[in-house]
Amino acid sequence: MKKKSRLDTMAYIANVSYEFIKTDVMGFKMPFKTFDGIDYKFWTFMPFNIEEHLAGLREAEIRDDDVIICTYPRSGTNWTNEIVGMLLNNSAEYIDSILDYMDMIPKEKLAEQLSPRLYISHLPLKYLPEQLAEKGRIICVFRNPKDVAVSFYKFLIKVNFADFTGSFGDFLKLFLNGDLPGGTWFGHVKEWEKDIEEKNAKSILPIYYEDMKQFWTFMPDNIEEHLAGLREADIRDDDVIICTYPRSGTNWTNEIVGMLLNNSANYVDSILDYMDMIPKQKLAEKPSPRLYISHFPLKYLPEQLAEKGRIICVFRNPKDLAVSFYNLLIKVNFADFTGSFGDFLKLFLNGDLPGGTWFGHVKEWEKDIEVNNAKSILPIYYEDMIQDLRGHVEKIAQFLGLPKNDELYDNITRKCTFKNLNAEKKKNVKLVDGETVGNERFKVKIKIHAINTDFTFTMTLAKLI
Repeated sequence: MKKKSRLDTMAYIANVSYEFIKTDVMGFKMPFKTFDGIDYKFWTFMPFNIEEHLAGLREAEIRDDDVIICTYPRSGTNWTNEIVGMLLNNSAEYIDSILDYMDMIPKEKLAEQLSPRLYISHLPLKYLPEQLAEKGRIICVFRNPKDVAVSFYKFLIKVNFADFTGSFGDFLKLFLNGDLPGGTWFGHVKEWEKDIEEKNAKSILPIYYEDMKQFWTFMPDNIEEHLAGLREADIRDDDVIICTYPRSGTNWTNEIVGMLLNNSANYVDSILDYMDMIPKQKLAEKPSPRLYISHFPLKYLPEQLAEKGRIICVFRNPKDLAVSFYNLLIKVNFADFTGSFGDFLKLFLNGDLPGGTWFGHVKEWEKDIEVNNAKSILPIYYEDMIQDLRGHVEKIAQFLGLPKNDELYDNITRKCTFKNLNAEKKKNVKLVDGETVGNERFKVKIKIHAINTDFTFTMTLAKLI
């Protein structure tokens, strides 16, 4: 069976006639319509009589379980639609390829569709059904304009959209002026942010494309609620948190600090306490001294770190880190990743991995260190630890305010060489609640194919449904 094109699909759903008007803008024939009194540029495959269609759309009935994904074009619309569709269907099977654009469907056709109804829209709230003030749920997805612009340009070129053949510079002028279907990204975001702030719809969840890529798949299901709890968590004076980008010496440093806190060169318990994943109430139950590790930026960690506790930030050069990260994905079959190192490198450079970009991670932590956003932060460097492990063991002990103990430092140094660690430590590292890291640990709950990559992610929007 031949797959329908999107235009054919929309015509199939709406059963209306479309006209394709090419508007001359800066020498290019751009596909949008504008009308007096309507400050929005509509796609040319909108229904023929837009004023009449919008009036009907405003009057359309909304049901309590309706979900509408609202985005500016090229902001993760299809990605979010796939995730929410799976959640509504209670199945991780890819959903039907037909996308229900509320923008194009006549009022009477909307009424015929069965619940639960999932729609996507590029329209501002002021053109969507008035009943959204009382019913239904809206998921607003925002994406940074730089990546939106690049993606939008590539889309125009790839599908030969409206015969556009300009350069990226030509496109950027259109984008900045809002001379594209959907108007300006800036106007779109500003208007939705205002609607969210003023609560002009009953239920709106704002989410950010970049944040959707950052959280590990084994995070708690309700990330927003978990992060709010984590920010409110109590910190004790003797708490220690090791903060790193993944594959930057996290386990190594955890072993050293654990030995120092225990005043013993015996290998510490194999359970790694990831603060990122532990509920606030569980954090409170752990006896002191508490040692945690985290891949989060400071802005997601407990606010009390501004006054209490100690943070050890470990940095590693991105070249070796990328190789180590790639080897981990392959070794543990993480998210069924089977790409080449070249494939991985694209993900790494774009920040399309749990943890986001290494560059953003380091830049943000360096700023926090510079402006003293936490009471006590010690920055150390993986490469320096390799060159002088004994010196760094003592340096960390001094930072923690521990009594000087040269014999202990010597024993920890000997035990924590890579050779001895690899020989002594178990192959599997236990995580929170005793679960073992292995292939099964990394099986995602919902597999979503990220566009243009071989990587998969889990998103947590279940609380909306």
